[in-house]
Amino acid sequence: MNRKSPVTVREIVASDRSDWLRMRNALWPGSLTEHDAETQRYFDERNDRAVTFVAEVDGRLVGFLELDHRQYAEGCESSPVPFIVVCFRKALGEA
Repeated sequence: MNRKSPVTVREIVASDRSDWLRMRNALWPGSLTEHDAETQRYFDERNDRAVTFVAEVDGRLVGFLELDHRQYAEGCESSPVPFIVVCFRKALGEA
C-alpha cells in the first residue's frame, strides 16, 4: 500500500462482507462464528439506525467504522444520538 494513495470512505456493500468479517475477527479473535452471523444479519435485516462504513486504499479495505444510535447521551439535549460502536484500521504495511 502506497502511503500517498488516497483513502476512500464509503458505505459498506454486500461484496465487502468477507473483508469486513476478516477485519472484525482480527479485532476480536476467536469469535468468527458470531462475526459471520452478525455480518450476514446486517445485510439481511438492514435498518435505518445502524450503518457501517469502510475505508479503501488501492482497491483494498483497510478499515471499518460501525455507527448506530442511542436514545440519549450524557450532556446531549437531542435524541437520538449517533455513536461509534467500533472503529478499526489495519496497521500501515499490513497485508
